[in-house]
Amino acid sequence: MKKFLSLFCAVMIVFSASAAPLQKVAKSDLKTAKKELKANRNVLGLTKAMPVKKQAVKAPKAKKDLTFTLATDELQAFSAKIIVTPSDDQATYYWGVMEKAQSDTLPDAALASSVKSSLDYYIMIYQYYGMEYTYADFLSQGEEAYTFSDLEAETVYTIYAMQMDEEANLIGAVTRQNFTTPSFAPTGDTVRVAISGLKFDDHVADQGWWQIVGYSADSTYYVSFSNADGLDITEPAGNYDYETQMDPDYSVLYIGDEEIVFVSGSVVVSQNQDGTYHVYADVLAKDGKVYIITLDSKLVVPSDNTITMSYNNGVLSINTTNSDTYFYYIETKEEYDEYESDFSQASINEEADAWIATLKQYGYMSYFTVSGNYTINVSEFLGQYNAEGEYVALAAPVDDGDRNGEAVYLLFTHAWPEAIDNTAVEIKATKAIRNGQLLIIKNGVEYNAQGAIVK
Repeated sequence: MKKFLSLFCAVMIVFSASAAPLQKVAKSDLKTAKKELKANRNVLGLTKAMPVKKQAVKAPKAKKDLTFTLATDELQAFSAKIIVTPSDDQATYYWGVMEKAQSDTLPDAALASSVKSSLDYYIMIYQYYGMEYTYADFLSQGEEAYTFSDLEAETVYTIYAMQMDEEANLIGAVTRQNFTTPSFAPTGDTVRVAISGLKFDDHVADQGWWQIVGYSADSTYYVSFSNADGLDITEPAGNYDYETQMDPDYSVLYIGDEEIVFVSGSVVVSQNQDGTYHVYADVLAKDGKVYIITLDSKLVVPSDNTITMSYNNGVLSINTTNSDTYFYYIETKEEYDEYESDFSQASINEEADAWIATLKQYGYMSYFTVSGNYTINVSEFLGQYNAEGEYVALAAPVDDGDRNGEAVYLLFTHAWPEAIDNTAVEIKATKAIRNGQLLIIKNGVEYNAQGAIVK
């Protein structure tokens, strides 16, 4: 799941992990996020990475005789490095890439208007997240280079560049230059990847498409397959076998931090009598290699652990009927409502699964997995985000990091605890995540995951 949180980064908004608390994995993100991205590209075509917030430089008096040198480098079937050099390093301008067929339909004024409208959209997105951006933050000065990696082979593209003032108004004419990507030539090399003994997160059949995600325990491998043919792999167990063409736009493999982008391939999903799954994929990637990928899910034994929760005077108590492990977390009622519409069992399970996936992604799952009866000082858990109000506590049996029973919840109103005799209370370490960092709190002192005191 380590890549799910980065999926919305497809809209190319970059945030520092230290600037906001841990956010849980959104559900059914992969295709939805990419659909939204494509819908909001307007006519800009391919989009460069969004800029890092900078101190905007006031544009000098506009020169209508500004010219551009547009060049390509490292041209491959699916990628190209574009270099844009203006005749005046102080002039502000905007540039991008789109297919020539699209460029040919847009006169200069129409293209500039569409650029400005799209920048309005990006500025709105930034404002939604509390960051103030202006047109000037999106404009370039001096020579710029960027490698586009989502091109198509044997396709004619247009590089465009236009001088703009600080209000994103076009000055002069748009400069355009075409280039053609070469054909794709497979290398003939084969790479085999096997991920075994792990539960897929998750088998999804939603809105006419499905997604299978698997990852290794050591985070070496992460793979996601998707297709738009409406395959439902939640049918009862029993010799289930389905072969389909993979959708390369919404499928990907990571080996460590290296992203392997697929071109085409087939996926076979089989289900055994015991309910386990086997996936076999034969796919061609943009690096020219063929990847043979197999995934096998483990047999999850249902837990017979019964979990109950109660809240009193600032303390959340979790009681269990045996010593099996379970996961716990606390979130605001508002956050729960953002993703779930009710407290049905399906919704509770979905919310618990989202948090489990997130904790796995950050490597924190073990810190929020306990066994036996357990108490949590809610104020310490919430830390600087502590406030009176409604909260939802979640807990679910887990086996080796995978939920193997129904999740439970407790909706409670947190208030400042009354004074109590601490000598009669067993002191336990409380764990929390703040600003994306794991904290262990004991006797009011905060420690990081390495045991160092946090100042």
